[in-house]
Amino acid sequence: MIPVSQYLDVYRGCDQDTIVNVLLKKAIKDSFGTSMKTITEGMIVQCVKILTTYRKHCSQSGAPGQLILPESLKLLPIYVNCITKCDALQSPPLFSLDHKSAMTHYARSLGLSLSVPFLYPLLYSLHDLRPEETGMPPIMRCTNKKVSENGAYLIENGVVMVIWLGSRVPNEFVSKVFGVGSQAQVDPEMCNLPVLDNSLST
Repeated sequence: MIPVSQYLDVYRGCDQDTIVNVLLKKAIKDSFGTSMKTITEGMIVQCVKILTTYRKHCSQSGAPGQLILPESLKLLPIYVNCITKCDALQSPPLFSLDHKSAMTHYARSLGLSLSVPFLYPLLYSLHDLRPEETGMPPIMRCTNKKVSENGAYLIENGVVMVIWLGSRVPNEFVSKVFGVGSQAQVDPEMCNLPVLDNSLST
């Protein structure tokens, strides 16, 4: 039994990305001989145990039954949910076997820096870019609250990159980036952006 005084040290020193990476690879390994339902339930139980142990041994404040998350693991429930939905653990008819096999191989080879974006994509705002700025724009939390129907966003997870256009994105932006007059005229299957004679395109 770990002394109570050491629990705080454990939670302070734990690395969320490492835990997510281990959970992902363990889930993939278990998927070869275990049902997805069992894997999902097992991960949820593990997540609950981690968080309830913190609530029991490390937090003296808060009402009984109140959910209190350690700062180092405050996004763990979201990432566990993402693992249960990742392509590497899905089966036909959602995805082809070839796609599942490719994603399984990719996920099993992921290092710490790539495993979380693979599960929870990175989101970048494109509509407010300034030509004089260099480098990538700031990373945004990938939630629907951060996405505006007036905006354009880049979403990427290390495997695919998607440009999402809001229904009211300015036509000027669409014209400078895609070379068409409006969002409705953009080819949704376009794989390469056209090279246009303007600062936003280049």
